[in-house]
Amino acid sequence: MEELVQRLREKEEAAYRECMELYSHDCLRLAYLMLKDRYEAEDVVQDAFLLAFEKISQLQEAAKLKHWLVSIVINQCRKRTRRWSFKNILLRRSEDIFEDGIVEETPESELLRLIEGQSLSVEIRALDFKYREVIALFYFQQLSVKEISDITKENESTIKSRLSRGRKQLKERLKGERSE
Repeated sequence: MEELVQRLREKEEAAYRECMELYSHDCLRLAYLMLKDRYEAEDVVQDAFLLAFEKISQLQEAAKLKHWLVSIVINQCRKRTRRWSFKNILLRRSEDIFEDGIVEETPESELLRLIEGQSLSVEIRALDFKYREVIALFYFQQLSVKEISDITKENESTIKSRLSRGRKQLKERLKGERSE
């Protein structure tokens, strides 16, 4: 990890690609769960990586590169959700639509539809942002409560409380779905 961070600091293009290959999938999954929109998530991750590469000199410990990237993605997601346009404009659909209204069916769009159809994913995206955030970090990024606390700048007790409430809401939502 030290070597990769050093190469990033030296602005080596291959290091940028390597870093994106290592972490872009996890960051994209996190952003998608938080924002509920694939295109917004892709934009956020791209912005986050650009910002990270620009500010790589601020990374204190090379071993924490992934956590540092995740914290940038979270901050970018928060920033995006505060924007007026995100709150007030209907989000785009997940499929790629051409001008003539024909939907392009690609393996990626088909996979995305399958993922969106999964109950858990749908129910996680239905949670309030503060619960989605901690659940995505805890379960999908496998961060500890302390690490989430450091990234989000919230107390550990707040993180534990949000995890508990988020899990409870998920359980209720999934139980309600099964009874229907």
